[in-house]
Amino acid sequence: MIYNGGSSIPDAGPPTAITLSAMYTMPFGGERSGYARVDYNRSSEWRRYGTTDPGTPYYDSRLIPIPAYDVLNLRFGARLGGVDVSVFVNNVQDRAPHLSLTSSTYYDPQDWQDVTLRPRTYGLTLTYRR
Repeated sequence: MIYNGGSSIPDAGPPTAITLSAMYTMPFGGERSGYARVDYNRSSEWRRYGTTDPGTPYYDSRLIPIPAYDVLNLRFGARLGGVDVSVFVNNVQDRAPHLSLTSSTYYDPQDWQDVTLRPRTYGLTLTYRR
């Protein structure tokens, strides 16, 4: 593969990635408490290199760098003695960025493969500890 001077290092990641987490706990008395947790992740657009860099001989205009995206996860729960019960929503905004968009070079160039985030997911978690 040929790379332009000043292009990004392959698979080096985004220039900016931010992760923020916050958790609030409220005691109910005794061994009981409630909590809320928020997790936020932000990734900037990846820099161009290789097949996504217009200045290289292997440039493919159909391919794009990984776009900027953000993900928000929420969890609300209660701890009741040895029991922890919580409800959660992951990927609240239902983001689906193209994280690895590629086409086949050996078989059929019209065959595309893509990797993205898990879609919005709801759930209930129940944990018991002695």
